[in-house]
Amino acid sequence: MRAKCRSGARGGEVEVKGAAAHVTYMVNFCPFGLGSHSCFMVTTFITNNEGEGQAEFTFPTGTFTGVFVLTRNMPSQTFEFVTGFKIP
Repeated sequence: MRAKCRSGARGGEVEVKGAAAHVTYMVNFCPFGLGSHSCFMVTTFITNNEGEGQAEFTFPTGTFTGVFVLTRNMPSQTFEFVTGFKIP
């Protein structure tokens, strides 16, 4: 999964490759230090025959630090992927 925020904007885009085909995924944002109950959904998308999907999203106004979490749209909300980050 690749999540990219637009510089100076309140949104971005997410892209996946090699995921399960024809599955609805939810992209959530989980702020650091607040636990999983504070995660909120930013967008959903459906993968194609090749397991590729993409979507654009908009964030609410404010400053956020945390990770993007990809889940399948199912009752258990199993985390499929969690983004990382580089420390310079």
